[in-house]
Amino acid sequence: MVICKLCQKHFIDETTFLNLFVFHDLCEQCRKTYKPKILFEKIPIDFGLIHYTYLFEDCSLNTHYEDYLSPYLSMIYERLLDVQGQYDLFIYLDDDMFYKVNEFTCFLNDYQDIFIFTLARKEVIYQWLL
Repeated sequence: MVICKLCQKHFIDETTFLNLFVFHDLCEQCRKTYKPKILFEKIPIDFGLIHYTYLFEDCSLNTHYEDYLSPYLSMIYERLLDVQGQYDLFIYLDDDMFYKVNEFTCFLNDYQDIFIFTLARKEVIYQWLL
């Protein structure tokens, strides 16, 4: 019996010959729910475009979940290396910055192509336009 690192529930990790040396730390439900996948949206702004990339769809993650899942951001970092010359500005939008977005949007008027990335999807378009 094993405890899931995310939901803290007990689960039985079936041991077979194929997974004899694989030790799962997430239950099957959490593995399905929190399987990382690079998703993106394009948001038009004055004289430019925001390219918004995230890994988890419609998940409101608490701090414990974010801490555990944050190593998956390396998937986006690898993508950043491929597109680094295509954008004027890169922003990692965490929760603190997300709720204070109105304080720094005035500084972004000089940029046309902005790449914003987060771990879980946030309603960036509504926050940005307010």
